Amino acid sequence: MINRHLILISNPGNPNDKNYVKTTEEAIDRWEAFFRSPIGVNWKDDEITRFGEGNTIDPKRLKRMMIPLNTVQCQYSIIVFCGHGCCTADEEDAIQLPIPTEGNNNLLPVEDLLGSGLSFVRRTVILDACRSLVPYTSKQLFEERQFSSIYKIDGTECGKYYDSLIMQAQPHVEILYSTEKHQKAYGSKEGSRYADAMSNIVRIKSLYWKACAIMDPYGHYNSMCDLQKDLTSDLVSKNIQTPEYKILGKTDTLFPFVAMHLPTERTLYSDDAVVEVLKG
Repeated sequence: MINRHLILISNPGNPNDKNYVKTTEEAIDRWEAFFRSPIGVNWKDDEITRFGEGNTIDPKRLKRMMIPLNTVQCQYSIIVFCGHGCCTADEEDAIQLPIPTEGNNNLLPVEDLLGSGLSFVRRTVILDACRSLVPYTSKQLFEERQFSSIYKIDGTECGKYYDSLIMQAQPHVEILYSTEKHQKAYGSKEGSRYADAMSNIVRIKSLYWKACAIMDPYGHYNSMCDLQKDLTSDLVSKNIQTPEYKILGKTDTLFPFVAMHLPTERTLYSDDAVVEVLKG
């Protein structure tokens, strides 16, 4: 296994505020469930740090946590933020952390999450937050059961395949914004519209891969760029919000978001019965 780390942060806001969004906790639950599932390549407890309601984080503490992620020892990292965000007056993206800094400004520039200037960094940053304009400056899932209808896949095998794809990619940073600059990001009963759409697209791809697996019993599949195109198309068609995807640095290969390696021995399932056992 490569040395990797996943940081999950949610900030629903203050329960007494009008913009309090309880469902951000549910959204981060879905992200975590996805990454812990086999198709999300089986992230383990010691690879995950989560902050949210009842487990707050201030900008200084987050910056300290970024130190080991910004060293060559960390070969890949993912940072997921669900909650309040904005575009500041100087056109910089920022997220709102739960604990205010001096002057009651708890905005953290997204720039601080990117490992800028570090040529060895491999990182994906997912920002499920608004990018509405605010008059401040930046200086101041996925549930595992969705995939059980495919067949019993092995998270360890998926993880090995995923690791190999990560290390094939040149160091760079990928940023997934849930919305365009100056746009809002919308919540939902299950968490957020962005997380809902991501979950739905992954589910559709899972069904497609299931069909492919019948023809190619020992194949492997991954998706990153195509996933973003499908996600954008889904949200735009519903007139909700327009996601944005950026790459910082030069690379010929992108990081996978979903990675599945079919085992050499497995049981295929239909909706209600075992179909057959395949052995390599």
